[in-house]
Amino acid sequence: ADGFNLDGVNSVEPHPDTCYVQDQTDSSGRSGIDNQLARIWTDLEPLVGEATQALVHGAINEGKFLLMIELEGVDDLMNDDNITVHVLRGRLKPNIGTKDLIAPDQTFYADEKFPSSKVENVQIVDGFIEAGPVSFVVPIEILDANFELPVRRGKVRIQISPDGSFTGLVGGFITASEFLGELLNTGAKTEAELVSPFFEENTDRNRVDGYCTDFSAAFGFSATTAFVVRQTI
Repeated sequence: ADGFNLDGVNSVEPHPDTCYVQDQTDSSGRSGIDNQLARIWTDLEPLVGEATQALVHGAINEGKFLLMIELEGVDDLMNDDNITVHVLRGRLKPNIGTKDLIAPDQTFYADEKFPSSKVENVQIVDGFIEAGPVSFVVPIEILDANFELPVRRGKVRIQISPDGSFTGLVGGFITASEFLGELLNTGAKTEAELVSPFFEENTDRNRVDGYCTDFSAAFGFSATTAFVVRQTI
């Protein structure tokens, strides 16, 4: 399962400190991977997979979820000893290209209403970057549900192409009760009840009164080049 070692522990066997969850190994052989979403996705995908992909893609193209990764202090995009990685939210309804993807080199405003994360002293090695911890917010819009889902203690990994575009992975911990509690109070209650056991029984961090509250996940993405400006009000 592709993802990150988010908790700094390599759980080769189930243990109470890691909520009795055995960590996974990614496609490059890295161990200690925390990604419970990958573990349950085989069961979830037939139920919600197509709809989930469409909802996220629609939110991006409508400008509701524009995750921007800004690289500051870069001398060389392929190899650099010291840069700052800034993860922030963009604001603009983007122009969409012929492949139904965001067109490159547009200018977006930084959305100051949402938290951003900076990680300093990061290296670029052969166009590869990994940085954390970072936090970000995912907008959820399902039927009449409309809320923001915080992702905490996250990491981001990217591979830069010669033209400046890149592919990557972003992941972190989601508090299951925040996500499911919001959905249970909406017209998506039936769907929430259907998937709740998958999340509740696979939490893997933050043990409270004998139960773990947080659920690890990671998401792959492809990205294009853009400009970001700050607007002082």
